Amino acid sequence: MTNHPCSVQSTRVWLRLVSSNHMTNFFSLNCRDWIFDNLNNKKMASHKIEWQTIFMVICWHLWMWKNKSIFEEEFHRPFNPIDVILKMATEIDNCKQTQISGWPQHTDTIFIGWKTPREGWVKLNCDGAHK
Repeated sequence: MTNHPCSVQSTRVWLRLVSSNHMTNFFSLNCRDWIFDNLNNKKMASHKIEWQTIFMVICWHLWMWKNKSIFEEEFHRPFNPIDVILKMATEIDNCKQTQISGWPQHTDTIFIGWKTPREGWVKLNCDGAHK
């Protein structure tokens, strides 16, 4: 059985961005534990960007690229996916730092329609909300 090209490319992205001392655990957890471990671990990357941000951006891009490769005939994955991912993650982290460093912060509570998934299911938001 051969690996699907999307799976091989996705694995290459994870291998490049997960720090080597977390690699074994990263690829051995079940799906639910894998998601929670990555959302709670701040030190899985060898970059100065928060791991939760990198993880969220990787998930979003891999999902988007997979769907585009299926539904858009002319779509080609970026030549340098790591650069694309790290650029977006850096921009997100910079926005968060700007908010922390004294820019006015929005203080109104905005209720959104998120609902807890059914028992046995995991919901992963990949829209920048990782806390």
